[in-house]
Amino acid sequence: MGSPIPIVNHRSVKSYPPGQTLFQRAQMVLGKEAADSLYEMQWPETDEGKDRGLAGLCIRGVCANPGITRSTANRIFLFVNRRLVYDRGLISAMFQGYRGRIMKGRYPVGAVCVELPCDQVDVNVHPTKREIKFITPGPVYQALSLAVAKALSRGQDNKWSYARAVMTEKKESPTPLQAALKSASLLEKRLTPDLFESVSASQLPPVYKFFDPPPESFEAAESPEKSWVPEPETTAHNQPPLVSHANQPSSPDITTPFSKIEPFRATQSDLRVIGQVLNVYIVVEKEKHLILVDQHAAHERIVFEALLNRYKRMDVQSQSLTVPEVLELSHKEALVLESIMTDLADLGIRVEPFGGTSFVIKAVPVLVAQKHVGPMVVEMVEKISQANGAGLKDDWLEDALATMACHRSLRGGQSMSLKEMTALVAQLFTCENPMHCPHGRPVFVSFDARSLEKLFKRLV
Repeated sequence: MGSPIPIVNHRSVKSYPPGQTLFQRAQMVLGKEAADSLYEMQWPETDEGKDRGLAGLCIRGVCANPGITRSTANRIFLFVNRRLVYDRGLISAMFQGYRGRIMKGRYPVGAVCVELPCDQVDVNVHPTKREIKFITPGPVYQALSLAVAKALSRGQDNKWSYARAVMTEKKESPTPLQAALKSASLLEKRLTPDLFESVSASQLPPVYKFFDPPPESFEAAESPEKSWVPEPETTAHNQPPLVSHANQPSSPDITTPFSKIEPFRATQSDLRVIGQVLNVYIVVEKEKHLILVDQHAAHERIVFEALLNRYKRMDVQSQSLTVPEVLELSHKEALVLESIMTDLADLGIRVEPFGGTSFVIKAVPVLVAQKHVGPMVVEMVEKISQANGAGLKDDWLEDALATMACHRSLRGGQSMSLKEMTALVAQLFTCENPMHCPHGRPVFVSFDARSLEKLFKRLV
């Protein structure tokens, strides 16, 4: 049986055909922008998973590619036992599943259907029954977070489709004069015999719709404070090589100079670096795709995973500063820094009180440039201060590592040789998550042959 059709002013607002699957209905509700970029999610994925977590819990739904976002949460549809609800915990769990894949201030797009025993839900916490309360919310939120993360990970298996650049031709509203001319042209066509009316529709060339526009342009994706200003003193020709240390593992690490890393011979043999555009983007050809790689985001991902792996192995190496750097903080910031000094030491940053609200930085990790130490620590303190200490410790530590990686990475405007670019791209595709930088920005976008043909009007 089909769902009731909403009527406003004697006109149907939406009408969906009956008998659709959840995925098909989600494609229609979420719109054509997201229709081709949805991933199905399910928890538990197997019958064996039913024994774990909350008994009777089942989650189904769809989540959109991280490139499709909104400025509000109004495109997240939540259903609990087939009732449309609003629950901050479920939205937060979706964000956790998108962690590292979506930019701050943006909301994902998707639909979630949660089924669980009725005695596990309190529906009487709001007069309109819009909000609900889970009796044991932890397992529900954890299951949703895992379901979203696994769905996105499966989507990343096809890197080029996942990173597809979506484009459109913007339709400008016609001016009154253009509208009048168009109307006159249509009238003339109706009064004039069509010389080609005998041509059948099957003989006409196929018409392809253009992709929908991305939520953000490449320029808007870069945060205002990181404006890709070229640094003359750090061009590839006069920049000191990345530091290499003793007992270095043989596998490529971020401390190895790019020019000394051999590009892949087997799995990446079809990868060909073409060049550099605007000293910001690396142009790559691979598997019949044209790929644009953001060199800063790529290097940031590489450095972040190197720092994270060293932290997990408790193999953080520090270097003492030749001239210790003094920080002058506010009272609130000083309290925050005092509370995290032990955690900073685990990351390789040694900070000591220096009287009042002043602190002195005496050592930093070997992967971090000494000239970036002060601003980096202040940025960490400011983020924690703004969040009022909220969030898990692991989340804060990852944010700190992301800040360190950002300050250590290559900058936009920095020229690179072909060998360095090849080594950078080769390192990128060895990362656990090469698709996004630690802040959620895309590392690369891809154009397949069909997209390029449409750009050049080979397909219209």
